[in-house]
Amino acid sequence: MPCTLLLTCAGESTRFGAIKSPKWLLTHPEGLTIGERSIEGLCGYDRLVVVCQKKHTERLLPSFKKRLFHDVTAAHITWVLLESTTPSQMHTVSIALEKANVRGAFAIKDCDNRFSFDLNMASESNAEAVVALCSVGAVSHLHNAAEKSYALLNPSDGTISKIAEKRVISSTFCCGLYWFASPRIFLSAWRRAGKPQYASQTVEEMPVSQRRGLLLAAKDYEDYGTAEAWAGFCALYANLFIDIDGVLFENGGRITRPEWGKKEQKPLSANIAWLKIKKPRARVYLCTARPEERRAETEGQLYRAGIPYDSLLMGLFTARRTLIADHGQSIPPPAVRAISINRNGNILEYI
Repeated sequence: MPCTLLLTCAGESTRFGAIKSPKWLLTHPEGLTIGERSIEGLCGYDRLVVVCQKKHTERLLPSFKKRLFHDVTAAHITWVLLESTTPSQMHTVSIALEKANVRGAFAIKDCDNRFSFDLNMASESNAEAVVALCSVGAVSHLHNAAEKSYALLNPSDGTISKIAEKRVISSTFCCGLYWFASPRIFLSAWRRAGKPQYASQTVEEMPVSQRRGLLLAAKDYEDYGTAEAWAGFCALYANLFIDIDGVLFENGGRITRPEWGKKEQKPLSANIAWLKIKKPRARVYLCTARPEERRAETEGQLYRAGIPYDSLLMGLFTARRTLIADHGQSIPPPAVRAISINRNGNILEYI
């Protein structure tokens, strides 16, 4: 069934403090904008409507704006550019529905988070409204849970018996995606409810039999609704520059034992185990003073030890390492952290 995804990015990002760009244009650690990342896990829609303030797009490079969102969706993209802010997200939605001439089923999503969800499941639910839900206990990094909206589900049929904004009434919170069977159904309920600020309040106005909740697996849920949540999330990522000898293997050399790259040079298992845990959200750059002509031998040694890495830099001076990087909006200070461990020491004793 055709479905429109309505991505609302029209706020002033006040929860992020004094930032130069709106939140949806900040760069996610993996390279996309937050706006792009927030819909990357969604499927089951054939049209994307991006609603934002016109002023937020005026200084974008034309080449960048042309590609924006195309890397994360094959859907047709429509832009709705507002001249100013609106009283609430739901007012923004009502304007966008008219300006983009939305017909049929549509879903509302903001850029406060990222998760996977197939909108086809909502279309197949035979309901007038569907809310994406998640169990609090299933999310490893959920910031300020009390600020979410929560829902009570009827276990027999999955209908939502009650939904409340910023009030904990269950262990199941609303992820921020709301599907409606048509603009007419949404606008009618929104107006009956007195044009409230939140989508959850609109859903609460609808008949219980026509509102359903769908639980997510949530293993890939990312929360960045506030500056604090964003900072905590970004802190999970790292660029790791790691020495090989004395950190991942017992310190070796070319003139004394243990010799570089040989089996007699034992791996430091505790440090390698730590690196494997970090790797899913880290770029790993291995550094060594070993000469370039020993690359094949070194790569074989790393492979045998099961050490994950992205790049191998060889031929460093046998001297102190100095890393210089800038800090700013996307990377708060300090942008660099140095850890100097005793030769063949355990990394965990230093972090």
